[in-house]
Amino acid sequence: MGESTNKDPMSFLYMNLLADILMQETVEFENEFRIKMEFIRDQEKLCFSNAKNLVSVDQFLRTLNGTLLKLEMDLNENENLLIQAEDTVTILERSCVNVPEQRQCRVDPLVRATYTDLLRLLMSTEKSAVQCNSLREEIEAYNNEVSGKLMPVNVIGQIMDFHNRTLDTMEKQINLLNVQIEGLKKEFAEMAKREAKLLLAASLPHVPCIPEPKPRKPCPKNLRI
Repeated sequence: MGESTNKDPMSFLYMNLLADILMQETVEFENEFRIKMEFIRDQEKLCFSNAKNLVSVDQFLRTLNGTLLKLEMDLNENENLLIQAEDTVTILERSCVNVPEQRQCRVDPLVRATYTDLLRLLMSTEKSAVQCNSLREEIEAYNNEVSGKLMPVNVIGQIMDFHNRTLDTMEKQINLLNVQIEGLKKEFAEMAKREAKLLLAASLPHVPCIPEPKPRKPCPKNLRI
């Protein structure tokens, strides 16, 4: 009885130490989970900010597409006008060559309206080329900047996968803690039962064991004749 009484305090100390370790691990898991949740929230905010930037980028690209379409239409119009002017010059050259009276080709000065149209076409073409080059440089610079700043397309999926893995890990750790806590409860319950039995035995008065009397054998009766 004395030996079991001496071992019980050590068992309580061991259980207390194990409970402290479990509590410390739980606090560490909680801090780790809080840090990961803050990281996930930061990534979500960054994704929302990128989504807003993508809206403005989409509007900018639509404006660029409209400008490029207008430039393309202007260039096509200028090209058609230049073709018409070239056809007119070719007709004038043929009419000059086909005249038999004149040995040398007569140089006809251009009409002022034709000269003005050609000059306008050349200036418009040059301006359009400069605008196209400027837009091309802006688009290349923008693409380089966006490729360096924007996150990958699947970043939201990566964040959700990371979040799910974190939750799975936390669930496994919590289940392990629950198993250990149930084991501690059983140990404490068994120790409490043993302590109750010891206290009950100590509270009862000590009754010495009295040996029971042995039954006497009956004496044989001798019959007298």
